[in-house]
Amino acid sequence: MNDASMEKLQAAVALHQAGRHAEAETGYRAILKLRLASSSASASSYNNLGSLLHRHGKAAEAEFCWASAIERAPQLADAHGNLATAMLQRGRNRRAFEVLRSAVALIPDSAALYTRLGGALTASRNLAKLPEAARRAAAAIAKTAVRLQPSEAPLWQNLAFALATLGGHTAAAQTAYRRAMSLNPLVADFYLGLASTQPRAEAVHTLRAAIRLGPALSGPRGALYYNLGNLLQAGRYE
Repeated sequence: MNDASMEKLQAAVALHQAGRHAEAETGYRAILKLRLASSSASASSYNNLGSLLHRHGKAAEAEFCWASAIERAPQLADAHGNLATAMLQRGRNRRAFEVLRSAVALIPDSAALYTRLGGALTASRNLAKLPEAARRAAAAIAKTAVRLQPSEAPLWQNLAFALATLGGHTAAAQTAYRRAMSLNPLVADFYLGLASTQPRAEAVHTLRAAIRLGPALSGPRGALYYNLGNLLQAGRYE
């Protein structure tokens, strides 16, 4: 990146971060007009400009910017992810999946892109109700993500949930939930997920352990009490 485009990009990013969006947009567009701007500066400017435009409801223009960023810098993972997310929001689920599938082929070491690919596969649908092939694909995608970034608890949760939808993978799902809990023991959803895979007595123990953590626990604490109450009520009639 030449010095001129580098300085202009840094200035535009500073304006963007400061919430001065109109000025940042002007800065990004100025870079794109530079004949000698590097492909890296142009790609970053297109990517950031796309984010600004999308934030202000200009979805079509934003998608054009992200596609332009990818054309100039195919390894720019953020641009692929931003483009796919915008497409999902506009109901273009199949196209978003294709964008992300191409992205992970170009950038096979990005756990974030694999996570987005898994999200595009389900597209807000209930994974447990999708065909087995889709559930197996989701599990394979989640496995790749945790292999690439094993220190991220939410990725283990994604894997656990996907495995739990497959018959005969309960033990593996429980192991994944426990791995998530070991990385971050203060997330209610991890305990709820683990409990959903366990026999009643074990699930009661898991939920009580979560409740004992008290206000430090993040997430739907009310669901812990609700699910525990249902399990205890059911136990009275066994």
